[in-house]
Amino acid sequence: MVKRCEDYERVYFSVADGLLESFLDKRAFERSLVLNALFQPAILIPDVFFFNSLGVERHVLESSRQSFLEACIASGVAIPAFREPTCSSFVGALEILRGGGDPNRAIKKLRDPRSNDRLANRLQVAANASGFLVAYWPKRNMGEQFDQVIKQYLACRKPPQVDASFGINQDDLDRLWKLTEPWRLDCVDEAREKTLQIDGGGLRRGELVNAVGRNLGLPPGYQAKDIEELLALPKSPDEKQALGVFLRWICELYQYNQAVEFGTTLNFPSYRPMSGVMTWNVLPKAPPLIDLLSIRTIQTTVSFPPMKVLLKISPTELLRVRNEQGPAYFAALKDWQCEPNDTKEAEVLRNLEQYSKEIMKLAKREQNLLSAVLDVVVGAQTTLSRQLLGSLLVSGGVAVSIYKPWVVLFYVLQKAGYAIYCWGAHRAVDTPIQFTAPDDRAKIPPEVNFPAAKYIAK
Repeated sequence: MVKRCEDYERVYFSVADGLLESFLDKRAFERSLVLNALFQPAILIPDVFFFNSLGVERHVLESSRQSFLEACIASGVAIPAFREPTCSSFVGALEILRGGGDPNRAIKKLRDPRSNDRLANRLQVAANASGFLVAYWPKRNMGEQFDQVIKQYLACRKPPQVDASFGINQDDLDRLWKLTEPWRLDCVDEAREKTLQIDGGGLRRGELVNAVGRNLGLPPGYQAKDIEELLALPKSPDEKQALGVFLRWICELYQYNQAVEFGTTLNFPSYRPMSGVMTWNVLPKAPPLIDLLSIRTIQTTVSFPPMKVLLKISPTELLRVRNEQGPAYFAALKDWQCEPNDTKEAEVLRNLEQYSKEIMKLAKREQNLLSAVLDVVVGAQTTLSRQLLGSLLVSGGVAVSIYKPWVVLFYVLQKAGYAIYCWGAHRAVDTPIQFTAPDDRAKIPPEVNFPAAKYIAK
């Protein structure tokens, strides 16, 4: 019998969203998968992401052994969310996504049918393991909820108001808001009508992308295959920039809506201020930046393998270390953050060092490591009574942050020393844990996780 995953902490795995892949670097999928698996309690993946993602397809089908994703599925670390409560298999989920025999109800942007059949069979082998967990889509109509978010925050006349702390200026946002007006208003109305014909209401993101393509001159029956097709259409640099920002807006609002409905942490695998401002606008308003220097921290450096080495390690062995060493580290960390003192700080460092040593032992079996290190900054909480929630942030290597229920956003910008900007909604923000590794620091946009979306009122 399939075990259901109920209310416990999970991160919404945005990097597997096929429509977002055009904005990500080639290593984003595996980097995000490994680091979320190591430093999050669990990963939630909507059913469609398994079958519209080039990252998932390559990761699984190009592997001659059990892939890391398959190992995570088998152990319950990666949890699929099927949209029908009667569905218990990946083969059945794929059939539902194909419309169950009704082409009008099928998801249009699935990848190659033969590859998806192979992929469903591979994933089902992993799902047959005893550790497999499954979640289900909420009973509420997700399309209707997405439509409400779009109406309120995107299909409106006035842009969000920003200040210097966002990393963008209001004039640039106003200019892009004007350039995207036909897509935000006319295309949203057109997509809503198309969705009404298919589902009886709500808004399909795919229909909105199709409507934008037709607005840019594609034929009336156009069905978008991927965002790359659309990005090749604009005739001016300004229009191309506006289109890229708009498509990220709808992707991130789609993911925000789903994360709220699933009750998960919301993940941005490649955070950029101009696109992130839209989701920030949805969240509760925040007080000024917090003085991080006033909050007690732990700073240390431990050995840690580069990402390319982590990906060579046996997935089963890496998850074994996670299961054996991770819980003690997370427990010590939560204990210290609730009541920071020297004794508990020593326990955090002891467990972190042991966790990293075990990962390094595995890595050294694959290749000799030189001077890869992990720089760690751990912050204490400012209010002792609040429960602790964990979320992961990746910036050019490895970075992990710990949030409280009311933290809204934190990200790392690529400046000297990785300047940290934190926002809090309603209450003071806790300093995060930050892990940074040396490889590719200046090349990779930061990956950001919001706190569990079930704590955020829409």
